Formats: sequence, structure tokens, C-alpha cells
Amino acid sequence: MNTFMEYLFVIALLGLIILPSLVGHLRERAVDRQLREAELGRADLRRARARQAERRRAQQRQAELLLAERREAEARQAEAREVEARRAEARQAEARQVESPEAAPCRAA
Repeated sequence: MNTFMEYLFVIALLGLIILPSLVGHLRERAVDRQLREAELGRADLRRARARQAERRRAQQRQAELLLAERREAEARQAEAREVEARRAEARQAEARQVESPEAAPCRAA
């Protein structure tokens, strides 16, 4: 129980030290954001956000297109492997027919 209380004391002490710094940092970021908005003006800010959103959408579309191209290429490769496997099976079947004793004429002794 003493160990638990010691850990709790250390955590509380760190919280008392770190919490004011964290709150100050968050307030500073909010002030910086407000200053940036005031500098750019509301209309410019909206345009900048719209450009960022458009860039994100364009990147997402590009990623989706690349993924679709990859899937199509994989499908074509799978189809080509399947066709090749069918051809190999047909060749093996032809070879078996040629080699089979049923294909040779029967000779009477």
C-alpha cells in the first residue's frame, strides 16, 4: 500500500507541475490561431480552408485511382495465369491421349 501511495504522490506532483504548462500552451495556440485569422481575414481563411480540403480530396481520388489500377492489374494477371493453366491442362490431356494404349490398334496374336 505504501508503494501505491508513493506512486500516487509522484503522479500528483507531476500533474501539478505539468498541468499549468499544458494549459498555457493550449491558450497560446488559441491566441495564435485568432491572430492568424485576423491577419488573413475571414474570407481568405475560408478560401485557404477550401483549398486545403480540395487538396485532400484530390489526394484521396488519386489514391483511389491507384488502388483501382492495382486491382485491375492483379485481376489481369490472375486471368492470364488461369488461361495458362487451362492451356497446360489441355496439353497434358492431349499427351495422355497420344500415349494411352487405347489409342493404339489391337493386334491379334
